Amino acid sequence: MNSLYDLGLDYEERHLAAIVKVTAEDVQKVATKYLDQDRAVLAIIGKKTD
Repeated sequence: MNSLYDLGLDYEERHLAAIVKVTAEDVQKVATKYLDQDRAVLAIIGKKTD
């Protein structure tokens, strides 16, 4: 598939290397920018317990 999409034979290694560079701070910055806590929805899935 990498050749089909012209990604290069080393795409998987480059992709994984990019992923491991992402820090918790990076994720927090994106979450703060794009997610609005005042408009959030919480969904809890599982069996109902009394």
